[in-house]
Amino acid sequence: MIDVLIDDGGHHPNEMRVTFEELFPVLRPGGVYICEDIVNNNEFLAYLGGLAEHLTTYESKPLAEPGVASSADSFQQAVQSIHLYPFLAVLERTPEPVSGFEFPKRGSEWQPPGFGARPDWR
Repeated sequence: MIDVLIDDGGHHPNEMRVTFEELFPVLRPGGVYICEDIVNNNEFLAYLGGLAEHLTTYESKPLAEPGVASSADSFQQAVQSIHLYPFLAVLERTPEPVSGFEFPKRGSEWQPPGFGARPDWR
């Protein structure tokens, strides 16, 4: 199995997508997939955005305590994180399959000062 894969091959979005879809499944648990030379208006960047959005989807199930839970689908069981950097994407496999997620509700009334304020990016 592969620990780290760096895709510096095809620079066309379809080539990047095919390489990812074929090789990410053979990464070892905890492995890292890196794809470089991603620029704006690149369909692969949009594809990664869709994957990131899929990582956050859930089917709400009640918890014993206040909050909700969700089981993990096959994608969420395999992908731990997606990071985007200038011209580069890094995807990490989970060290072991994730069965689900729990979102307990705690401290919903208190918010720290400035919470929700727009950050100054200068």
